[in-house]
Amino acid sequence: MFNPNVCDNCIPIDNYFLSDKGLCSICGKVDECYDADLIRFYHSFGITNEDLIWMNLPKLRGFGHDIFSPSHADLLTWEQVEKLVMSALKAQKPEINFYSINSIFRRGIY
Repeated sequence: MFNPNVCDNCIPIDNYFLSDKGLCSICGKVDECYDADLIRFYHSFGITNEDLIWMNLPKLRGFGHDIFSPSHADLLTWEQVEKLVMSALKAQKPEINFYSINSIFRRGIY
């Protein structure tokens, strides 16, 4: 199974607010890791607030620090991450009606 995590020892992490303890896909050690695709996904929603990510959203999709858990390697799907993003954004601005990316593209808004 694909592991997107890269640790601080293999590629230095610039911002620890965007990392979490996980299993590195390169060296196999458990350390602070970064999931670049996940952070890019957040940025695609316009989320650049590190506090919002750090406090309300997962920093890794899988291969977390709990390597003894049978599900540690189950990656969150992009749909699951999108739901978490929508919940976090809605909690920040409850008056805004957020659409999913899929519904925005289906409706031709973009």
